Amino acid sequence: MIAHINSKDTKVDDKPSNVECHTTYRNKLGEKIIFHQRYVRPGYAKPSGYEFVPTGNAFVTRKCRDLAQNLYVVYSPETRKKPATKIGIYVPEGTFDKVQSEFQAKRVKLEEDLLRALEKEYPNIPPVDKDKLHLSILEEYPHVTGISTLSPKVPSLARDYVRRQCTTPGKHSLILYNIGRSLGNTSISEPLQKINQKINEVLTDWRGGRLVENEPIMIKIDGTSGRKVKE
Repeated sequence: MIAHINSKDTKVDDKPSNVECHTTYRNKLGEKIIFHQRYVRPGYAKPSGYEFVPTGNAFVTRKCRDLAQNLYVVYSPETRKKPATKIGIYVPEGTFDKVQSEFQAKRVKLEEDLLRALEKEYPNIPPVDKDKLHLSILEEYPHVTGISTLSPKVPSLARDYVRRQCTTPGKHSLILYNIGRSLGNTSISEPLQKINQKINEVLTDWRGGRLVENEPIMIKIDGTSGRKVKE
């Protein structure tokens, strides 16, 4: 199912060429939307002169909508179990390349800004850990374009990175892997506290000895989540 949209809220033909009109309404933005049954899925019978852009990247979708005077919104077919779901948009050919170039430029700047943020927050972080943490954050948030979105997440992401080093085997592990094997009758809280303590020590060292009051704790071992507690 496709909705034909005039993103600038100008006049739109109620019956675009070679397409039968199904129903018409305006969304909250005042855009005129005309639903059609012809274009069931992307790539099957796309509008002439248009290219498909899937959902998932809010920046790309928003910019494509801004640049396209007319666009088509693609929905998956409605079933008895679920309603129709938006899966992408058709925009005039060439629109996606322009937006993608802008997106990539913003990502390059974000990479530089994030690296500076890590160096400022953790001046003593080893270069190998800095590179790995930097890459893991970028991979976890592939569609983010501004450092203001990532900055508040850096402390928790750094903590999660150190936690993985604590609970994953390898020469860079901070403590023994699979600590549960040696628990015996000991409560699980004791080894978790040891892991938390080790994580705090590593992060404090990375900060150059600077302590963080009431630092949040979140531990996961073998799929088991620990609850947030105060140090």
